[in-house]
Amino acid sequence: MDGCLVLIYGIAFLVAMLILKIPLWLTFILASILTSLFIGGPSFLVDNIYNTSTDPATIDLVLIMYLIAVFVSLYRKTGFIDQLSRELVHALKKPLIIIAFVPAILGLLPVPGGALMSIPIIDRVGDYIGLDKNRKLFLNVWFRHVIFVVYPLSTVLVLTSTLAGVNIWVLIMGQIPIALAMIIIGYFIGLYIGGYQRRYELISGNTDKKLLLKVFSPIIISIAIALSTSYYLDYKYPLPVNRVSMILGVLIGTALLAKLSGIQLRDLGKVLIAGKPLELALVGYGAMLLRGVFTSSDLSCVIDYTPSNVPVHAIAIGLPIIFSLVSGVPTGGIALSIPIIQQITVITPALASLIYISAFIGYLGSPLHLCYIYTAQYLGISITKGYKYMIPSCLATIAIAYILSIIRP
Repeated sequence: MDGCLVLIYGIAFLVAMLILKIPLWLTFILASILTSLFIGGPSFLVDNIYNTSTDPATIDLVLIMYLIAVFVSLYRKTGFIDQLSRELVHALKKPLIIIAFVPAILGLLPVPGGALMSIPIIDRVGDYIGLDKNRKLFLNVWFRHVIFVVYPLSTVLVLTSTLAGVNIWVLIMGQIPIALAMIIIGYFIGLYIGGYQRRYELISGNTDKKLLLKVFSPIIISIAIALSTSYYLDYKYPLPVNRVSMILGVLIGTALLAKLSGIQLRDLGKVLIAGKPLELALVGYGAMLLRGVFTSSDLSCVIDYTPSNVPVHAIAIGLPIIFSLVSGVPTGGIALSIPIIQQITVITPALASLIYISAFIGYLGSPLHLCYIYTAQYLGISITKGYKYMIPSCLATIAIAYILSIIRP
């Protein structure tokens, strides 16, 4: 069957499954099975499952996504996330710093709908400096997600690195200017346009520095180990996994968290077999299955249907945005876009970064974005109220990412 026709069927099936609110992991796997059968029948399906399941990149991705999900779940289970939130407010004190950094720091724990952890703080501090609910909605969602542009434990960034074949640290270094630009954009559009009541009094309350260090140290140590051992451990040994540094970092961080929290082995066991970590691991596996389908298909027809005067960068922006916008998750935008773009051109680090940022922005402004929905529900307003600030912020970010992708090698 024509590759582009298979692609259309696959996308239509994905959209239908998402509309029906079928779990993302099941959507990816079913879409992979269906498109495999369309392309080459049962033999193609079996080959794709075998090749994907034995690929070290797949094993890496599934294991890392599972471990990160366990780490996040353990933070919530132990109550460390509540203590971290409280101590950060007392430590930062200044309202504007709290608005930017509390959502960002809590963003280090990539929990779906996790903006609910920071919005009570933003709501309180926003009232203190005279922000309306529309601004609170935008600021909470925007600043919570800025960290994901450069966060090495972001499962979406890991997925992008794996699918594009680009070193994750190269992606992160190239995206630091974009993260800094997003902070400036958030402050300018979310705070300074239209103004606010300029109250500079500090938030009352003393910081328990020992407690802050205790609840924050597992995150810090996980990232530090992953960064410091990457050069020495990754892709160096004949192991079934390649990204040993990331796995080691999260494992040690999780062990430290379990030790510091004093969690019982029975409760730890419940976290290890809980549905959320297993589902996230299956999302990674399903994404790799879907990638295998498209990379094994003849998608040269995409080039035939693409006008010759359309720049590759325009495709690298448009496709991820559309896929993430309609799915409400950046994973879908990445998993679908990269295999298609790989049929058109070689994906350089600069182009991989543009694809990631585009998928990220499509997800950020999606009406299906859980953080957006939960924040609006908490504030008691429609999600459309935040678009006054979200749309210009997203457009400005995409423009900066595009410029950087042109000037980078």
